[in-house]
Amino acid sequence: CSECAAEQAEEQAAPPDAGIRPRALANSTTILISSDWHVEPWYLSSTPTSCGAVCRFSDANATNMFTCEDGAHLRVPCRLDGKQDPPIALEESHIASAAAAGASVHFFVGDTQAHSFTGAWSQPAAITVLLDRVLDEENRRFGAQNVVWTPGNNDGPHSAIFQAQDPSTLAWADSVLRHQIVTDDLGIAYTGLPSTLPVHNQTALFRATGFYTKALPAISPAAYAIVLNTNLGAANPLQLAALNQTVSWIAARHATSASVPAIYVLGHHPTVMGLGVDTVCAQMIRGALSAQCRQMVAGVFAGH
Repeated sequence: CSECAAEQAEEQAAPPDAGIRPRALANSTTILISSDWHVEPWYLSSTPTSCGAVCRFSDANATNMFTCEDGAHLRVPCRLDGKQDPPIALEESHIASAAAAGASVHFFVGDTQAHSFTGAWSQPAAITVLLDRVLDEENRRFGAQNVVWTPGNNDGPHSAIFQAQDPSTLAWADSVLRHQIVTDDLGIAYTGLPSTLPVHNQTALFRATGFYTKALPAISPAAYAIVLNTNLGAANPLQLAALNQTVSWIAARHATSASVPAIYVLGHHPTVMGLGVDTVCAQMIRGALSAQCRQMVAGVFAGH
């Protein structure tokens, strides 16, 4: 972005004794940023306008996902009309498109599932089938280490993913873990959190909250993504404590480096992410760490 380019130019022009540490940003990495695909696994094609944003055939179940029917229950090609949640083909063509061809990292900022993925359609088996198919393709295209996946308000149970350890939440979390989007590679041990567990590793914390961090070596050796589960709101004590420990851990890890780490923060709801860096570093980060946070955060992204 032009702001980042201007900042880098200022850093490079500074005299050696100015005390300015340049941010660790690569100059040749393209990041694909997407959100709100709302994949409809039971797409009702050639639909009347009265069906609204969610047009789903009536005999939908976990065994006939990713097929398309017309109003007479006949299998038909999946034709996009731009008025309703799209079939899987939109997602698959998106990441295979010429516009995305140059990207080596993918930030997805929430809402893989369709609107109204509720009731009979929110069974854990259906969530698993949907997310497994999407993340299989993501890993083939980008590699697990280069994929950052964010929970949205339509993922898992609507507007409540990770608010409880319900089967739909765990189905969503387990697919992300199974595809190694979230791992314990960094070895961060979270202690003293407002939780019944004395210590959380990265994957245990993710499975409990949806929060995680990961390294992004395709961008730079000191680049990281932090994912917030904004369905928990802006003041969830467990998530805020984890965020503070994560930023502190990254700062300490690179304290003697010649460059400042680059952190990208993702969260689905703009109402939670607010004013971007100002919200993350001034409202969510405590004490003196706030100033370090402002130096390190290279971007804040929301969807919705």
